Amino acid sequence: MNLTKTALSLSLLAIMATSGMANAKNSQFTLKVEGTIVPASCDIGNGASAKTVLLGKLQADKLNVDSETLLPSRTVSIDIQCAGLTAVGIQPTDVAEKAGQVNYMGVKAPDAFSLGATADGTVIGGYMVKLNSGETKVDNQGITSFISAPVGSGIWHNVDSSQAISSNGQNMYSWAMGSDATAPAMGKYHSIKLEISPFIAPASTLKTTENIDIKGEATYDLVYL
Repeated sequence: MNLTKTALSLSLLAIMATSGMANAKNSQFTLKVEGTIVPASCDIGNGASAKTVLLGKLQADKLNVDSETLLPSRTVSIDIQCAGLTAVGIQPTDVAEKAGQVNYMGVKAPDAFSLGATADGTVIGGYMVKLNSGETKVDNQGITSFISAPVGSGIWHNVDSSQAISSNGQNMYSWAMGSDATAPAMGKYHSIKLEISPFIAPASTLKTTENIDIKGEATYDLVYL
């Protein structure tokens, strides 16, 4: 008899608990507010998608036979116009033929951009690119320093003015102002000056009895920071 009472009592409790859960009402309502703030749109190149540096016609008999011939440096401007105050950078990538295969003084120069190749695949030469902090401005104000970080990283470090930028697309470059010399500067108008230093491979490595067309090409992707 005691066993039967115990079983009956347990059954009643289970039914009551189930009934209470079925009749439960919501006692709380959650309202979420979500969205995304995106960077102000920017235009790199002031509407132009390309810029050409002309080296002119070079006389083969004026080239150094067994060493590189250094050509005069050129200064190139990359202008970035933004709709609002925005921190941006550039990601340079050499896309010319023989990119990453340029030699300088007998050794491979990892920071050298290619000037293309001859018909038989010989590297014509290359050029180094340095950032000119003296002429680079943000909203018409001079910058404090150039900074660099691996693509996808937020860890910035200063770039020495004598250091050539990377040509392999693995680094991004920006510029800083004020007391924080490693924080990308905010601005609407960014005018970046690049110093281009080209060189031609030793004439002894080139077939100079025919025209050699120099075709260097690199992309500079705009990076929002």
